[in-house]
Amino acid sequence: MKYRVLIGNDLHKRMKDITTIRGYCKACRKVELDIIQTIKDQGITHFISAGDWFDRGYGSDVAAALSHVDLDIELNKAVNGNFYGLIGNHIRIRMDSNPELFLIQPHPVYLSRHTTARTEQIMKTPKDLILNGVQFHFMHWNKDAESAYDYKAMIDENCHYHIGLYHTEYIVPAQYLQDMNMHNQCSDNSKISAALQGIDLAIVGHIHKPIGTFVINKNDGTKTTMIIPGSLTNTDAGLGSRHDYVDMPCIDIDEDGKVTLSYIRQTLYTDELVFMKKNLTDDTREKLKSLRGNTKETLYAELEQTTFIGESSGFISLNAFMKQQGYTPGDKKLIRNIINNPNDIQNLVNIYKEDTRC
Repeated sequence: MKYRVLIGNDLHKRMKDITTIRGYCKACRKVELDIIQTIKDQGITHFISAGDWFDRGYGSDVAAALSHVDLDIELNKAVNGNFYGLIGNHIRIRMDSNPELFLIQPHPVYLSRHTTARTEQIMKTPKDLILNGVQFHFMHWNKDAESAYDYKAMIDENCHYHIGLYHTEYIVPAQYLQDMNMHNQCSDNSKISAALQGIDLAIVGHIHKPIGTFVINKNDGTKTTMIIPGSLTNTDAGLGSRHDYVDMPCIDIDEDGKVTLSYIRQTLYTDELVFMKKNLTDDTREKLKSLRGNTKETLYAELEQTTFIGESSGFISLNAFMKQQGYTPGDKKLIRNIINNPNDIQNLVNIYKEDTRC
């Protein structure tokens, strides 16, 4: 059987417009409707989201959540149940009311407070997918990752071609991130080379600015083609990452396992959006105030969220911040223990003693 796999990055569906982008939700809906039509017109057999299909939880807006999930069910029907997805960092933001959490149930790690009766995910999130000897590696976002090496794939030697799907900046060489204020969050080339060992094609989400296709020469003499298509919506009002379209990778696999790469252009309806400036200083101050008095679960979700690469706000994840500040492994263990198990004083003491012995 022949397969045709379409991959789209970072749709970031929301219950209401971003404060600085009027018309965001309507444009987002149009993009997904276009993707469903493309699936039907172009004979797409599988659709894969490269992470952050939703932006965050919807709170009490049940009507918006139901409407948006209904559209995803229609997409799933269009590919006969072959709707797949990477888990991105944004699933943790207000996670209990995030529709994406519902789409991936049942899941062994990300559990919803209310269980579902179904046994199959609407958006499937496996570790890998094999089609005619071509292995897709789902390298889901890892909140504890410190370098590209934390995203090293498990290669099935019985497969002849390997496609890595990533939702992280760590896997991208520094020179492609230099214009996005990411120099302190990059992996060195040796770790990227090691992480990409055996990977023929790497497709990267999480980075919203379209960078395109380029080749990485690895230390073992082999090459990996990397694609950073950009986000399927404009999530920032700044000019730096604003774009009008995305060229979505489309991978054809014939009966013999031959792989052919092409692109399908998707407009983002940028001309229908109204972008407004915001006072970043005031916005930052309000974000910091909002952390006061939060529960452990809410605080952790807010700390762990990462804003979009290429945005002007400059917020980074907790893990990236600790790396940027040069925290030791012991420092990181102490902080994570305080967040996850604040009452476990003995473990804090043990971590401290272990660190001082080093």
